[in-house]
Amino acid sequence: MSNIDFSEKHNLVWVRDVEKEDSLYDELVGDSSEYVLVSLASSDSKTKLPVDDDCKIIEMDRKDGYVIFDWYKIVKQAKSIYAVESAFHCFIDGIINEVTCPTYRLPRLPYEWKGTDYWTVSDHWIDLEQ
Repeated sequence: MSNIDFSEKHNLVWVRDVEKEDSLYDELVGDSSEYVLVSLASSDSKTKLPVDDDCKIIEMDRKDGYVIFDWYKIVKQAKSIYAVESAFHCFIDGIINEVTCPTYRLPRLPYEWKGTDYWTVSDHWIDLEQ
């Protein structure tokens, strides 16, 4: 697809659109002081959030008029993040050194461990089982 070596994933940059980030933040977060960010859908399945949290839950999903990078502000200010292996997960992992909240990796459903490594390799993620 992009012909970029996987080892370069933490060296990629993009031009931020702060206006779009703020717009998405205002639309989804609003006046909430705390929120949990979840990414439950991969390209081939969707899982369930394994915990109940008292604060607002924001599901990271495709949103008309926005791209993955527009979620940057929401990612950075989340109380915690739960994600399955997906494009959103890879984006979060790409900026993981800027993320200060706990990050939890969820298995896909139906989950079949095939003995292979996860796509992401950073050790910042806490693995959860369903």
